[in-house]
Amino acid sequence: MAATPSIQSLAVAGGGTAGHVVPGLAVMAALERSRPGARMVFIGCEGGFENQLAPARGIPLERIPGSPFARQGFAGKLLAAPNLLRGVRAARRILQEREVDVVLGLGGYASIGSVLAARTLGIPVAVHEANVVPGLANRLVGSRVDLVLSGWEQTAAAFPSVPVQFTGNPLETSLATPDRSLSSPARLLITGGSEGSPFLNQRAPELARLLPQVQILHQAGRDAETEVRKRYAALNLNAQVRDFFDDLPQQLQTCDYVVATAGSVTMAELAVAGTPSLHVPLSTAAESHQEANARAYADSAGGDWTREADWDPAALANRIRGVLGNSQEWNRRSKLARSAAQPEAADRILEALAALSLRE
Repeated sequence: MAATPSIQSLAVAGGGTAGHVVPGLAVMAALERSRPGARMVFIGCEGGFENQLAPARGIPLERIPGSPFARQGFAGKLLAAPNLLRGVRAARRILQEREVDVVLGLGGYASIGSVLAARTLGIPVAVHEANVVPGLANRLVGSRVDLVLSGWEQTAAAFPSVPVQFTGNPLETSLATPDRSLSSPARLLITGGSEGSPFLNQRAPELARLLPQVQILHQAGRDAETEVRKRYAALNLNAQVRDFFDDLPQQLQTCDYVVATAGSVTMAELAVAGTPSLHVPLSTAAESHQEANARAYADSAGGDWTREADWDPAALANRIRGVLGNSQEWNRRSKLARSAAQPEAADRILEALAALSLRE
């Protein structure tokens, strides 16, 4: 990608789940590659995955007040409004002190204050929407930004009054691998995303029991590791269970099949890695956005999916065996997944942000 000298200082705002953090880290990594020494800051809130992921990559992290609004009770909604105002004030200070050229919002309540602060300061601002169905934060600020960058082509219809550019969902590394072949024994990874899936934590072990001779890895999410490990032990299954795999992209790349929820970042990683998959959207996801992701990924990358309500372990095990027991079918599915990959997404986003910064 061509160098982007116009961006001297970039602020990325978002957080909560890893899906509202990882895309921003990918764009920051692209900026560091193209312009070493560029100033960067990640703006988030207390308690989210940004507090773990940004410092681990050596990225400065600033925290502003903020709290969720969606799916909160009356008291939570009352708290959110004053926190938002405090967040805007804090973000204004950060953006001014760091002389930020352009702001990228990632969604999640942590991004709203920073996006609004950028507007009040006249700083160019874009948001990236990783899901087919936009989240509440991006819907709230979408009409106030200069540009919406989308992970899915279908998302454009949700932002009729603002320019939308399809970029795909960015990854920190390309994850590009040579042509792969089916392992023996096959490796099965189960993941509910950064926060885990209570449904998969409870029901996936019974599915794994129907897949003998398969190595099992399971990402359980926060505070669920011990309970999930007990479920596998009760079925006499030897599974590697973690609350969170720090090297999850590499695990997705080396496993032969993945059973996952329908988070957009995971799907982007699976596509680039060429790993066949089955998706079980979280039934608790806001506005069923994970089901929309699963449908779109099935259309573009051939990923299987099923609702939690339709869970049938015997039928699903037959589907998975049909892939893991047939190297020709596995290769076909792997190539289909790769055909949907967008490995240049981070560079596309960075180019769009550079163009915005020139308009300052």
